[in-house]
Amino acid sequence: MNTEQQAERVSFFTLDEGVKAYFTLRNFLVLIGIYLLGYSSLIVSNFYYADDHVRRLNGGIAYREVGRVSSEYVIRLWNFSESMLDAAPLFQLYAILLLAGLSLMLCALLRVRRSYLTLATAAFTGLFPLLYGNMVYTVDAPFMIASLLVAVFPFLCLNNKRLFLLSSLLSGFLVLTFYQLSFTAYYITWLIIMMDRMISRERIVFKQFFIAAAFFFAGMLIYKFSFPELENVGAVKTGIHFSSGFLPGLWANFLAYLKFTIRLLDVANLVVIAVCVLFFALSVYKRTQRNIGITGLLVFGVLLLVVVLTAGPYIYLAELPEMKVRYYIVLSFAIGLLAIYGMKSNYKIAGVTNVLILMYFLNLANGYGNALKAKNNYRESIYREFVYDFKQIVNDQPYELYEVRRVPGTRDPRLFNTDSTPYQGKRHHNKIITALVRDMDIGFDQLNLEAFIQPVYGKTELYDESRPFTLLMSRPEYDLYFDGRTAYKVIFKY
Repeated sequence: MNTEQQAERVSFFTLDEGVKAYFTLRNFLVLIGIYLLGYSSLIVSNFYYADDHVRRLNGGIAYREVGRVSSEYVIRLWNFSESMLDAAPLFQLYAILLLAGLSLMLCALLRVRRSYLTLATAAFTGLFPLLYGNMVYTVDAPFMIASLLVAVFPFLCLNNKRLFLLSSLLSGFLVLTFYQLSFTAYYITWLIIMMDRMISRERIVFKQFFIAAAFFFAGMLIYKFSFPELENVGAVKTGIHFSSGFLPGLWANFLAYLKFTIRLLDVANLVVIAVCVLFFALSVYKRTQRNIGITGLLVFGVLLLVVVLTAGPYIYLAELPEMKVRYYIVLSFAIGLLAIYGMKSNYKIAGVTNVLILMYFLNLANGYGNALKAKNNYRESIYREFVYDFKQIVNDQPYELYEVRRVPGTRDPRLFNTDSTPYQGKRHHNKIITALVRDMDIGFDQLNLEAFIQPVYGKTELYDESRPFTLLMSRPEYDLYFDGRTAYKVIFKY
């Protein structure tokens, strides 16, 4: 192999020197420190959230059945087993490390000036309040963040055409194997970087960008054909069948998505988004040589596409589901990306304002952790009170829950695996906390929760729905009913 061939081979695996300059130990440790400060109450509280209950008690992973095979295989490698141990909050600490790396990647890609103000702004990526819906999971958190990191990674290889295309193809496949909702983060990053290169009047090969986008989509298709069984998983099977027509259906879902989002965010968070958009527009304005017309077109067009992309696959579903906080992972990513780009204006007021916003985010993040911990403790106290009363009634005979109802005709096995029955807690004044509590376990979005209870032995006579129940005991937290024979029903109140 001659010298020229060796140089070509080395360059294929070498990142741009300008990109590598951002990845210093100091920058990495600063971001880790910010994220540790933000999520300190969550880590110290160490409570279990939703699916965490199942995994901590029976060691079940259950990621492959929803197509998140990389998440499952990583857990198996960490545990050297097909089941997992409860290692909380270690996985959330892994997520913080990944967030720090992701933030540095975005700074490097957008080539903002290296400073502590920039690092403070970069932390928006991992501290925007809606991302808490992902970080609150003691197991899922690092894999959700890893999906964003995988989606962004190909752009580190922009100066190497072959590596850029190859990594885009691989990214399209891998991002879906970690967390399917994150795939649009690739296209948002693609859009912002292409816009930046264009207005900077740099040499840009549009053909390469569009081919890379096609390669990423090809990777997604490979994933789809690799796991055809996912067509029957949850909402996936309801996709793209609009009774009103395709375009009217997309428009209706998009409007519903915006409605859910605005309803979920408090006014303060909407103001923060507006500030990030303002500094983003100022950066574009400065870099277009203060051309108002071009700036207006670029900002409007890019923001419209970003908003559409943050909706992810949901606007394509025949029935838009009630949006949970964790569904907004790409929106949180996009806000961080716009905020970092806003630092390219080099206006000191932008950096100072972002530090104040960061302080607000840190306050919210720690408040969320403490609020959810308090809700969890209160829920457990209600359950202990109910169990004590119930044992007095049945004289300590062995009974078990055999059916839990949120919606008529459905079951949710998670209640079988938790030591705390969920209750419909009083609404918190903070909308995001209310939404997080609603998703804490099961049934929080209903007026009540019904648990049907029968003896462990002699279950040949299962509950007959036509059999009437009469009120046996009423407490402020629950009502207990009895059918006069073998079955009890408890309804936990608000």
